[in-house]
Amino acid sequence: DWDETDKAKAREQGIYHMLWYVPNFHDSTKREIQNCRFWPEIHEVHPKTGALGKMVLVPPEVVMDPTTNSSSCVWYQREDFDLLHDHIVGPFNFAPRNNRYDRESYRISKEQWRQLRQKGPLKHTHVDNIDKIMPMK
Repeated sequence: DWDETDKAKAREQGIYHMLWYVPNFHDSTKREIQNCRFWPEIHEVHPKTGALGKMVLVPPEVVMDPTTNSSSCVWYQREDFDLLHDHIVGPFNFAPRNNRYDRESYRISKEQWRQLRQKGPLKHTHVDNIDKIMPMK
């Protein structure tokens, strides 16, 4: 999240503020991970403790609209992500739609998956599950 990232820390140390995306719940039950759409990881927030609760399905278009934001839910994020150390591939934008009738936005491009397959093992990242169906819980 470039808006929330401390620009000096990013330039000097490679530390970024990151918002998490996860495979779309419904896609994950029938598609390999590489063929899933990725949606924001949104959680309910316990009103008294502030602890994260269960994940909530919120389409990216809705979560990006400030008029629909709710204080009872938050987007999972990390403020201290060391991109210089943990970087594998990217940064990247989600793949564009194939045509105006394609509703499959928020997908990761085949090129990014190819790069992850190639570079992941060098960073001790297991890439075997990319080709598997792994339902979200």
